[in-house]
Amino acid sequence: MLYEVLLRLGSHHYLGVYTLNTADHEFCDVRRFVPLHRIFPFHPERLFNSPFGRLNQVQRLRDLRRLDALGREVAAEIDAAGYDAVWVHPCMWVQAPHVLRYLRTPSLFFVHEPLRWAYEPEIKRPYRDSAWRRLANRFDPINQLYRRAVIKADRANLLAATSLQANSWFTSSKVTAIYGRQADVCVLGVDAEVFSPSRVRNRKEWLLSVGQIRPEKGFDFLVEAVARIPADKRPPLRLIGDSSSEKEESYLKDLARNRGVILHLETNVDVDTLVERYNEAALVVYAPVQEPLGLVALEAMACEAPVLGVNEGGVRETVVDCVTGRLTGRCPDQFAAAIQELLADARLCEDFGREGRRRVMDSWRWGHTAQQVEASLMRLASLAAAA
Repeated sequence: MLYEVLLRLGSHHYLGVYTLNTADHEFCDVRRFVPLHRIFPFHPERLFNSPFGRLNQVQRLRDLRRLDALGREVAAEIDAAGYDAVWVHPCMWVQAPHVLRYLRTPSLFFVHEPLRWAYEPEIKRPYRDSAWRRLANRFDPINQLYRRAVIKADRANLLAATSLQANSWFTSSKVTAIYGRQADVCVLGVDAEVFSPSRVRNRKEWLLSVGQIRPEKGFDFLVEAVARIPADKRPPLRLIGDSSSEKEESYLKDLARNRGVILHLETNVDVDTLVERYNEAALVVYAPVQEPLGLVALEAMACEAPVLGVNEGGVRETVVDCVTGRLTGRCPDQFAAAIQELLADARLCEDFGREGRRRVMDSWRWGHTAQQVEASLMRLASLAAAA
């Protein structure tokens, strides 16, 4: 999102980008069209191995203090540069970054999601901490101190922002419920020139799902749903992840083996391969847990792939039930039945695909996103100038 918006605003605004050295600057590199890019050094404290692992929260608390001081330093430099407004994105360490608390320049914080681990129940996995370790974590004063410190910092930083934007109505409602503030909705987009239908249709007999290989993406639900389909009609399931948890990957492979589901896993594929997979899939299945928005459904629709999703979170805002795809509850039997119905109706899938592409072209483009961000920043700048 940062790349696509700055690419469009750089032609008629002066842009400065301020990041920490922990960011992956090679991915979606904005430096070629941004006049100023300041990188601030931050080196997290060394973490300990067992049996001293419980001391790691002390190290992380030290990191929080250093991040707070660094946020003050970054804010001072931004304020001194005389920008009209600041567009702030989440921090990998505390979600809402500390710089928000110290900026005097009007700030627009884009909330891609709240601090989910603090406000949502943990998804259970057999490889995660044992019951006694979870109990120890619950009553470990250092662990609780760190947890409270992160939640406090995230809340204080977010509330310090001049204005908020969110990627969906679902996320906006979560922000209001958790933080008591309203976030305007700014639609995200898809590069419909890159994510596009192939000239020659070559649909395979397998299902596709895309996302990080971690519990929140709901891939275990997909395995369970596919397992409900009779063995002689059961399609293979292909997962593509931009990153992967080794433990989650092993868990999914074992689950698929036990359920009799053929599972293919790919990670870190290039964009061309991803587009090819969207065009090959008989059906894109998408079941993340309370996903804030989910660009996967939009990418699939841009490629004219039919989408079957769960009726929750931001997925309800991207997939229009019975128009661009289907939505069901988080019930493996319902999902399995919908898979079979769609696979048996090629014409309906083609209709969903064409309508999905049309809606992406009309409503889900990065140009629209850039216009909304620009309007919000200009409004902030005007209010500040008038004050």
